[in-house]
Amino acid sequence: MKPLKTIINLELTSKCNRSCIICPHGNPENKIHPEFIKIETLHLLLSQIFESLKPGLTIKEIINSGYGESLLHPQISEIFQLYKNFKAKYNSYVEKPIIISVVTNGSMATYERIKDISESLDILKFSFPTSNSEKYGKIMLNSEKHGKKILETAMNNLKHCMELNKQNILKELRIHISPPCKETYCDFPTTINDLTLMASKVNLSKINLVIFPTTSNRGGDIRASSFINDNYRKYIKEYKNKKVNGVLINFLSELNVFYDNYFEVFKLLGNNFPCIWKNGSIAINVRGDYRFCINDWATKIKRGSIESLTLLDVYKKLKEEEAEEICNLCNQNPYSMSTGFAGKLYSFLSRKIRKRSYYHFAIKRVKKFIFSVTN
Repeated sequence: MKPLKTIINLELTSKCNRSCIICPHGNPENKIHPEFIKIETLHLLLSQIFESLKPGLTIKEIINSGYGESLLHPQISEIFQLYKNFKAKYNSYVEKPIIISVVTNGSMATYERIKDISESLDILKFSFPTSNSEKYGKIMLNSEKHGKKILETAMNNLKHCMELNKQNILKELRIHISPPCKETYCDFPTTINDLTLMASKVNLSKINLVIFPTTSNRGGDIRASSFINDNYRKYIKEYKNKKVNGVLINFLSELNVFYDNYFEVFKLLGNNFPCIWKNGSIAINVRGDYRFCINDWATKIKRGSIESLTLLDVYKKLKEEEAEEICNLCNQNPYSMSTGFAGKLYSFLSRKIRKRSYYHFAIKRVKKFIFSVTN
């Protein structure tokens, strides 16, 4: 049997201390109840991950992300001790070790906290849109006047993370230039200069930057209209594998977290709904419920929980499920993608293959009807 693999996007908490323009927390109309994942829920999930090995499903990465600041969880040390014990057992059964990562807005990424969880943390994904204080405040807190204070906190914590990375205590640090909007685009050269200058002061020879290939509107719930991902190709070409302040700049693609190569992406065209983001991971909210996809932040589509469905059940559903109502509002709907040549090609092929499948479906129904009438 062909090996099956996917990643898990796990929400440790729905509580956040920021209100980013790219997040549902940035909309005051969204009443998000702050919750923390229970240790028992995590125990059950890790048990399911291990049990999934028997039918041949492996998990490449657990991304501790979702719609809250993961490092706010009051039991974060206990959670990563669980990961440590789990990895020791799980990795003895798989060829490639599972990756444990955390996405953070940087506010809680202190030296002590990151060092405490570093033994089982493989990648820290640090969101950092700009080094301009007013714009940072506007993007992260919808408040320009508070930008200086929260930017100082973020940059101080980022410096400590760089130090831990230099000491090999933190295995890998990735800086997410997120969201890729007009404000961050205009500031990019300055941000690069500030980041590399900071890295050079701690003798870090390289920084890893991530710019998202497509910024999500969270199923239509995020109304920001200034996302200009395509424009970043200019800067990627200008800075990729170049040194600034003596520090090498390495660009990484977030798409490669979900898929090893473009061939894997185009294989999705055989699914009932070939959405790149929906099929790329199994998303689980803070209560242990399966989301329809990572952009279904409010878990509007009720699919079930880790108590009622196994990971393999959900993995199989990914290929079988059709689009839902939220997909019609999503800017990452494969039938209407418009970012870059690859995105446009994928969108074109998605529509063509869909029409063909509808055609074959109709022919089968007609044949079935004729057979039933004549017999």
